[in-house]
Amino acid sequence: MDLNLIRKKLNEIDSKIIDLLSERQSYMPAVGKYKQKNGLAITQAKREKEILDSLTKSAKKNKINPELVRKIFKLIIKDAKVIQRKFLKK
Repeated sequence: MDLNLIRKKLNEIDSKIIDLLSERQSYMPAVGKYKQKNGLAITQAKREKEILDSLTKSAKKNKINPELVRKIFKLIIKDAKVIQRKFLKK
């Protein structure tokens, strides 16, 4: 396969990843408001563990470095909490 074609495909995949991250982040204000309304802490350690464990299994199944996936999603979760806090009533 031609390198330029490979790069074009990679760029398309990168764009899809950005779109999906944007879609995921679009739910964070509602999550933050729900947590506030229901007296829940922004950090939900049990839920974070469930997410990371599930993604680790998925990474292994798909032959992706599970530690890389965990690091990426820890950053995504950290950013999600920042977004949630911005939309809390003061």
